[in-house]
Amino acid sequence: MGRQFSWIFLGVSAAFFLFITGLTGYRIDTVRRANAQSAYVRAVALAARSRSLAAGPGGFAGPLFKDGMKESFEADGRLLLAAVRSDAGGFLWLMARDLRALEDPAEPTPSWRGTPVYRVNRGYERLVTQPLSSGPEGFGVVFDGVFVVLGREDLSPVLRDDLYLFLAFLLASGIFMLLTIGYPEARSTAGAPGSSPAAGARPAAAPGPFASRIPADALGAHGRSFASPSTGLVWAEHLAPRLKAEIDRAAASDQDLSFARVVLDLPPDAGGSDAAAAEVARQLRSSFPVADLLFESGPGSFSVLLPDQDLDQAVRTLEGLRSRVAAAASGGTRCTLSVGVSARGSRLIEENTLLVEAEIASGRAVREGGNRVVGFRADPAKFRAALGGV
Repeated sequence: MGRQFSWIFLGVSAAFFLFITGLTGYRIDTVRRANAQSAYVRAVALAARSRSLAAGPGGFAGPLFKDGMKESFEADGRLLLAAVRSDAGGFLWLMARDLRALEDPAEPTPSWRGTPVYRVNRGYERLVTQPLSSGPEGFGVVFDGVFVVLGREDLSPVLRDDLYLFLAFLLASGIFMLLTIGYPEARSTAGAPGSSPAAGARPAAAPGPFASRIPADALGAHGRSFASPSTGLVWAEHLAPRLKAEIDRAAASDQDLSFARVVLDLPPDAGGSDAAAAEVARQLRSSFPVADLLFESGPGSFSVLLPDQDLDQAVRTLEGLRSRVAAAASGGTRCTLSVGVSARGSRLIEENTLLVEAEIASGRAVREGGNRVVGFRADPAKFRAALGGV
């Protein structure tokens, strides 16, 4: 069930990301096209205004034209550069928010003549040229405008909506996983062949730190359905319901419970990785004799339940395991472990809390160079205050 769900989840996730990518591209292209059309309309309006202003006293060199065009330029935040020019007379008027938008000439001067070259980023900016024909003085004069058609203010709403969709997908996936995976997993360890329902049910508590909570024959002739044949450790799909049962037992008897995530430091592509994982599994079985407290968690990753041990005790226990593995050799390759440990610490918590805390601690152990044990130390006072709404 767990592996089948993994493939289904991967397929749904891939379809979702393809949908998000296509939707984002469509929305961005729609915004860009609309802004490009708007830039053309504004360029036509600016050209008409420049003709009207040039008809006043002084023409293109008069103060009426310069002040009016400056006002229009500053009112349009998407206008990077505006120019009135002619091939014979060069620039008659030029205003730019950044002169780097003008590629040739690099330095516009009154003596320059020719057709300028503008530095326009395709897809993000658009150059619009409009002819001016306001009498003899305006004959052969054109208006150039470089407009932004796709800016940060256009991308922000699209990316914000994508983030909301992504968070909603993660929330829906988490709820679906809890509802779909949790129930079948809880049933899969309820009993063993030949046992009655009462005998197969999980007891609320049992004495001793490593007392087995499953029937003895579940790991014998029928072990193939419960444990991995390659390592002898329990399949990862049984971890969540078992951890929940142990948390309930510890809370009912006011005892502690620790959980450890053990990660093999050997790179995945290194030779001897399978042999190293098998050696770590052997060390786990010899260090923790109750097999139903040891779990596979993925390639080169393992999980260990330590009932009735607080964080400091668990760290010392796992430190011994780390030392033995570091001193051993498997397949000619020396490997080490990065271990993260979390503990209940008299808190009323769910299994996901210990899982996340141990994952954080093991990640820190890896980032700090590996071959170490890191304990996640929660603050019980802050935890109780959060529960009380303080």
